Amino acid sequence: ALMVSVGQDPYAVPLSGIEGIARVSRAQAQAGGLMEYGGNAYEIAWLADFLGRPRGDDPDARTLSAILVRLPEGLSGSSRNMALLVDRLLGNREVVSKSLGPTVSSIAGMAGATILPDGRIVLLLDVAALIQDRIRRRVLSEVPAHEVDAKSTLAKVMVIDDSITMRRVAERLLKRNGYGVSMAKDGLDGMAALTNEVPD
Repeated sequence: ALMVSVGQDPYAVPLSGIEGIARVSRAQAQAGGLMEYGGNAYEIAWLADFLGRPRGDDPDARTLSAILVRLPEGLSGSSRNMALLVDRLLGNREVVSKSLGPTVSSIAGMAGATILPDGRIVLLLDVAALIQDRIRRRVLSEVPAHEVDAKSTLAKVMVIDDSITMRRVAERLLKRNGYGVSMAKDGLDGMAALTNEVPD
């Protein structure tokens, strides 16, 4: 995997999903649009935007590193190439991927996690899935509300846990990813709530 830094956080991107690495001038990065590399056009975007993280833009840097990714056929029916800007490249590393569990692994773009020698947990990104999920969300947001049917809206989830901390963490995670959330403090409360609403 290629280790990259987005803001202060490290992430791992499987090498199998990377076409190459390029340097992009600061002016070109800020302008966005397309860049040419190896005879192909790549759309410039920030990986931080896809992760919902702030950009850690270094004003002294003249160039920025970009991961070149080729997507399979997307929503538009044509293949798309992306140049994803990252704050720093941290080098290649052999990693052992661990499952994230059902809650986190259901989030688009999260392929797994690995543990660094210093004990930090690093998410392993499926960049293509992350980008396609963002494109899908953008398309859905552009459709007028009256044209969106029930099948295209995201699921409603009921979180049942006797720990208020766990309920709040799960609620924030799910809402951040577009799910409707209701909560119950225990099993009995959850069963009672099911008489008024049926989560997906």
